[in-house]
Amino acid sequence: MKILVVGDSHNNHDRIGSLLAHAGTGFDCFVHVGDGYEDLLRYENDYEGRFVAVKGNCDVSVPGRNINGEEPVILGGKAVFITHGHAFRVKGGTEALEAAASAKQAEICLFGHTHEACVFRVGKTLFMNPGSITLPRNSPVPTYGVITVEGNEVRAAVMGIFGKGLYKHIY
Repeated sequence: MKILVVGDSHNNHDRIGSLLAHAGTGFDCFVHVGDGYEDLLRYENDYEGRFVAVKGNCDVSVPGRNINGEEPVILGGKAVFITHGHAFRVKGGTEALEAAASAKQAEICLFGHTHEACVFRVGKTLFMNPGSITLPRNSPVPTYGVITVEGNEVRAAVMGIFGKGLYKHIY
């Protein structure tokens, strides 16, 4: 399973559209970690419900959508905890997020809010912040993430927009 991960698009649906056009059908799921999740809604029908999104601190509620991100979802056979991160105060560190992911027995934790891309592992949990596809911090280009799950193997990479690799971590 190949999962595209974006966050913090902040009403730049054109950037989401460009990424989707670039990725084509080469992914199984598209995750938005908040602050702009509604940017992908205009493309939802074209991708047959392959979207998973959570609400960020700057998002408004969309009627009929449950996007609280409180419980892990199963993607590629892995328990994936998806959160924006603001409720865990990730701008000050990831300790609270790490504890929550551990309590939820998440194998993968996807988060945003800081606009800073990173991939790291704590115990058996892989953490990824895809950075921002619109307003990156500590990166010269907008970034997004790619998670690949093949059996027990999980690979994660944060990429610059349109394939310029900035970070690559394989676990």
